[in-house]
Amino acid sequence: MAVFPGFKMITVGSFMYGLAASMIYGWAVGIIYVFFFNLWPQLLPAVIRPRAVHRT
Repeated sequence: MAVFPGFKMITVGSFMYGLAASMIYGWAVGIIYVFFFNLWPQLLPAVIRPRAVHRT
């Protein structure tokens, strides 16, 4: 403690909170990655339909 001023030992509560928060952040990043890089190219044609070209 004297070597690192301001350092506090980790408590069980703060460890559990950090573990839960990192799991939630990991799931969020995973879901965003899967949606934007795997599902979005397949969903894009369904969302933006090509318009018919009318020749005059």
